Amino acid sequence: MPRKALDPGDKFLDAVQAAELIGFSRNTFIKMVMEGEFPVPYMKIGNKYRFRRKDMEAVIDTLTVNGSFDPSLTIKPPVVSEEEADEILGTDEDD
Repeated sequence: MPRKALDPGDKFLDAVQAAELIGFSRNTFIKMVMEGEFPVPYMKIGNKYRFRRKDMEAVIDTLTVNGSFDPSLTIKPPVVSEEEADEILGTDEDD
């Protein structure tokens, strides 16, 4: 059976290539991903990060205004206090 050709969007990028798509350094890009400022799915194999090109493009489209990537539109995870986290998780220390 012939092998199915990969869709060009299925191509995986390393962290440097992914960072170049949005104009940041590798380290800044990885920090943005880890802090939720650039919410793209990734794979980590050992110490190597891999990003699917079509996932990168989808996030870029979401964070684009007037044709330009706008980092101010990044999605940051919600911040809750320790008390709120205990309430949400039901882990009250007084029990």
